[in-house]
Formats: sequence, structure tokens, C-alpha cells
Amino acid sequence: MKKTLSFVLALMLTVGILCPLVSASADIENWYVKTANGKGLNVRDLTTGEKIGVVPYGGTVGVEFFNKDGWAIIVWGSVGEAKVRQEYLVKKNPGKYVGPTDGQGNVLTDTVLGSQTVEGLNKQYAALRYVDSYSVVVVPDTRTGTARFRWAPSKNSTLIAQLPANYELTVLAASSNWIMAQDPTSGKIGYIAAKYTAAK
Repeated sequence: MKKTLSFVLALMLTVGILCPLVSASADIENWYVKTANGKGLNVRDLTTGEKIGVVPYGGTVGVEFFNKDGWAIIVWGSVGEAKVRQEYLVKKNPGKYVGPTDGQGNVLTDTVLGSQTVEGLNKQYAALRYVDSYSVVVVPDTRTGTARFRWAPSKNSTLIAQLPANYELTVLAASSNWIMAQDPTSGKIGYIAAKYTAAK
């Protein structure tokens, strides 16, 4: 009888310990990484903001919750908790990277990106969404070694500057194919194709 009672008490204790763990894990949702340029998503320390890892395009992260400041709090290995930019997370697996896309996930060709028509340009502006500012770095065009910073979200618009690799910009608004950013050095605001940037 004593053995049976001891077993029951041990079982109850085990269940009592495991239940909170199961409950906590139930709150974690898997989200997929989908960056505009097909690069990985930087994982940052929750307190210092230092880069502590990278999740590849299409990789999954366990999200605990989304902050109002644009960061998603995730479960990250032995560290426990870390943060990533939430605009690069989607619920559906994006599959293999095929190029910049619009809001519906359609791949945008150079023709669409470079539209000179008012309608085409308006579509680019309309797709932009203002965000809490964050930093990105330039990942240059492999042909030129630089990326073009322009006056409008079109590759036919006037050039402001040719930016070198790792040049830092402050993002003000973004779509899946264009970023409106401010150059901290000159103070100028312009546009850069999202595929030539990476989260800092």
C-alpha cells in the first residue's frame, strides 16, 4: 500500500512539474524567416542588442511574443531568449528564395522595379509601410561593388549616391522590394532596393 501511495505521489509531483513546462511551450509559435534579399536574419542579444547568431532564409524561430517596438522575442538555444526584427517573419514557409516580391508574394522583375510610368511608381510608393526606425547595411551589387541610393523607388530615378559595402542606413519605411532610408552621414533621405540591404 505504501509503495502504491509513494508511486501516486511521485506521479502527481512529476505531472505538477511538467504541466507548467507544457503550458509555457504551448505559447511559442514557429515563424519562418523571409528577408527581401534572401539573406539570413540576424539574432540579437535581448539586452545588449549584439549579434549572437543568424537564422537562414526559410529557417524557423520559436516566437514567444511580438513587441510594439518592432522586435520579436524568440527562444534561442542555451541563451534562453533573444530578439529578431519581426518584419522578416512570416507564418507560411517561403520556400526557396527567388527574388524580391510584392505584398502578395509575386516575384518582381527588373521591369516592374524600374517602371517609369506614374502608375508603376505609385505602386512602389503604395507598397511602402512606415516602421519604427532600424538600421541596415548595404550589400552591394556584385557587378559594381556598390548599391545605388536614389530619389525615388525606381531604378530609373535620379541617383543620390553610390554606397559601398557595409554602409549603414536608417530605415524609415519599407516594402518587400524598396527601402526608404536616411543616410546618417549626409542626412539625405532616399530609396535603395531591398535586395541590396541586410539587417544590421
